Amino acid sequence: MTRYVNTTSLEVVGVKEALRKLNSIDKVARRQLTKDYAQIVSPIVREAQGLTPNEAPLSGMAYRWKGRGAKQTKPIFPWAGAKDDRSIKPFVSGKKPRQYGNYVSNLATFGVRWTSPSALTVEMSGKGKVPTAKGKQMVQDLSQRYGQPGRFLWRSYLKHEEEVVRNVTKLINDLMRRVQRDI
Repeated sequence: MTRYVNTTSLEVVGVKEALRKLNSIDKVARRQLTKDYAQIVSPIVREAQGLTPNEAPLSGMAYRWKGRGAKQTKPIFPWAGAKDDRSIKPFVSGKKPRQYGNYVSNLATFGVRWTSPSALTVEMSGKGKVPTAKGKQMVQDLSQRYGQPGRFLWRSYLKHEEEVVRNVTKLINDLMRRVQRDI
């Protein structure tokens, strides 16, 4: 399965290190930073939750469906509207990036994650190659009803991008000042 992540970038060198340092200095301040970030991106989360349909986006998504492959043990569907909405969560990560061949994990420091398999299927279907005729029909139907891939979360981000980037920049500057002061 191709994994696609919509990205926008604001590059500040040393943020992950500063987060790790803050965590070692003052765990309460580090948790507060995570809460502050969650507050900054709450308009994105609320709007994405509002855009997400309560009923199954396509009729077949109301039924139990498992993906193919050895790693696919949990069902992808049925659609669970409100439960899928609750799986949109902001995150702050101080983990060091790790490389596995050409794949690098833990690059993002700040982000919003949608952990529901069914919601991710609806959100991003059609972004990559679609190998089957039924898959192409599903993508076409989703695109007609909800627009192109990045249907809910990415669209919400784009609407609030300027405000979020401005506030995250302030948050990062405060973090860097705090760590410099405490060193």
